[in-house]
Amino acid sequence: MIEYLVVVMLTFMDGSYVEYNDGKWETAVGEKECQDKIKIATTELKEFYKDQKDPKPSTFIQGCVSKGQ
Repeated sequence: MIEYLVVVMLTFMDGSYVEYNDGKWETAVGEKECQDKIKIATTELKEFYKDQKDPKPSTFIQGCVSKGQ
């Protein structure tokens, strides 16, 4: 199975961003596990920043990055 780094970031209207888990990317075995972890991380960030107005949340950047062997 291929191992992936789970990358989830949220950008804001002012150009700033946050990384899920403070940039300590999780590892997933297989694409399915990676996608599942992305869903969890995205949900947590949406909930945490749902009431923030300034700067307003903008776009999620997410992906499964293959760990080189």
